[in-house]
Amino acid sequence: MNITRYIKGLTFSLLIMVVALAAACAVPQNTTTRTPVAVPPSKPVEPSTSTVTASTIAPLTPVSGLENTNWFLQSYGQPGNLRPVLPDASITALFDSKNGQLGGSSGVNRYSGGYELKNGKLLLATPLASTMMAGPQPLMDQEQEYLTAIQAVESYQVKDGILQLNCGKQILVFTKELSKGLSVDITSSGQEVSLAAGETLTVTLESNATTGYSWNENASIGDKTVIQQADHKYQPPAAAIPGAGGKEVWHFQSLKTGTSKISMEYRRPFEPNAAPAKTFTLAVIVN
Repeated sequence: MNITRYIKGLTFSLLIMVVALAAACAVPQNTTTRTPVAVPPSKPVEPSTSTVTASTIAPLTPVSGLENTNWFLQSYGQPGNLRPVLPDASITALFDSKNGQLGGSSGVNRYSGGYELKNGKLLLATPLASTMMAGPQPLMDQEQEYLTAIQAVESYQVKDGILQLNCGKQILVFTKELSKGLSVDITSSGQEVSLAAGETLTVTLESNATTGYSWNENASIGDKTVIQQADHKYQPPAAAIPGAGGKEVWHFQSLKTGTSKISMEYRRPFEPNAAPAKTFTLAVIVN
């Protein structure tokens, strides 16, 4: 009886301990209910329909009045003593702003080289490259003078369609279009002629040095800022005949818009008080 009681008591105690242990190990559940937050759906990104066309790209424009223009040389030399380009020569210069390259014809050959505009100065990468073709000696001489001058360029100025390159003691005068110029003789005396800025005027007058008479080497010019004398030379007669006369030739360079007057007298230098045997006058309008 005692053993049976003991066993029953022990079993009851063990049951109580199991229940207590189970209650201690139980984890309370969080019964708080969370309210879901509504998230708006994202808008799909639509592909751009804009396109780049030629009209939306800024056009290439010259950095200066110097660039992207085909310039034709009209005269060169020291200021006040310019010489026109030989009739059979075409000397050009093109300053390409996109590539920073200068190129053109020097009369017989082609030339090229780099350039830079900096603080109002024009700088060339020298020496310039050139082809090596041969030509008539007068054209070769002129070409060498041109290449020597342009490689010494320091600055430039563009006005009224005329480009002037300042090359130390020399200048190079260009126009945008090749100028054919104008030629006159004694039959034009007393008349009026028109030139475009940059064009060359040639005056040819009969002259016979054997008589002691000659025309003024330096013509009288009314406004030298409009037109200036480039040179003067005497052309002897074609045939070596005693007493035969030749010709005197002047070249004038038009510089800017305006009017001027050219006049010359045919006289003997040793008779300063005598009336001239002939006179030549010409009114010049530069457009």
